[in-house]
Amino acid sequence: METLMLRADIQEDEEAVISRFMGGLNREIQDRLEIQHYVELEEILHKAVMFQQQIKRKNSRSSYSTAKTNYSLGKPSFKKEEKPSYQKDYKPFVKPKLLDSDQKERVRR
Repeated sequence: METLMLRADIQEDEEAVISRFMGGLNREIQDRLEIQHYVELEEILHKAVMFQQQIKRKNSRSSYSTAKTNYSLGKPSFKKEEKPSYQKDYKPFVKPKLLDSDQKERVRR
């Protein structure tokens, strides 16, 4: 980011650069960084990288433990893929049959 700012000849104070940097981060990392103390961009960068690694570890552990739990029951569990509510089953259009005069008369009664 600093290299790009130098190339683009952008000069901002440290606080504005940190704000811009935080705005481009994942929301979960932003939330964690908001409660941290930092003075320089390098500190916040280091903490952001640490939080990202923690999140990756947490996500990989949870997916591993879920798969392990399902297999420990003796049979793997596979969920049926559900269609989103906006996707309905496709039903082809069937043109209605034309009624002859006898059928029309019965419908009118």
